[in-house]
Amino acid sequence: GGLDVHFADLSDGVGMAIVASGPGARLKDEYLTVMTRDVPMDALTAHNVQAHFAWLLAEDLGAAIEIPESAGDEVRLAILVPTSRTQ
Repeated sequence: GGLDVHFADLSDGVGMAIVASGPGARLKDEYLTVMTRDVPMDALTAHNVQAHFAWLLAEDLGAAIEIPESAGDEVRLAILVPTSRTQ
């Protein structure tokens, strides 16, 4: 398998593109269901809590995480961290 990470200096922030590839590469549904702010504590497990905290950290930074449909044995993530944010 492989992992590619690319950064780009964009007009509205820093963009990151992450591609993980290899046999069986995928984001499990249990990760996707906790990638939001309001998750009941009993829905968090040792397997998915890191996905929830990553989402909360991104949100706190004003970032947006996009998870486009991936083909086959590949997972793609796109993240934009703005250069400025309003509180």
